[in-house]
Amino acid sequence: MTTFEQLFRERGLPGAIRSDNGVPFASPNGLFNLSKLSVWWLRLGIEIERIKPGHPQQNGRHERMHLTLKKEATRPAGMNFLQQQARFGATSSPNSIPRGLMKRST
Repeated sequence: MTTFEQLFRERGLPGAIRSDNGVPFASPNGLFNLSKLSVWWLRLGIEIERIKPGHPQQNGRHERMHLTLKKEATRPAGMNFLQQQARFGATSSPNSIPRGLMKRST
């Protein structure tokens, strides 16, 4: 089972997923720039929202998630690689994803 399958089973399908235009979300060689992943999402009824290239501010929640993850997982840094990985794993578990970050259809 993929991470997305597990997440969708536990939390339900989102109404939309916002992404940048990079792999694996888009494919420069695919019809309408669709990747296998984005085609699968469309088949599940999930709307794909893509940001404009070079406009990361349009994906502010995602960029904020990276900032928060970096602060919580690396400051203070672990004493060695294993401790650092344990901090990251504790911060990035699927159960720690706030429900408000997933956009749901009404």
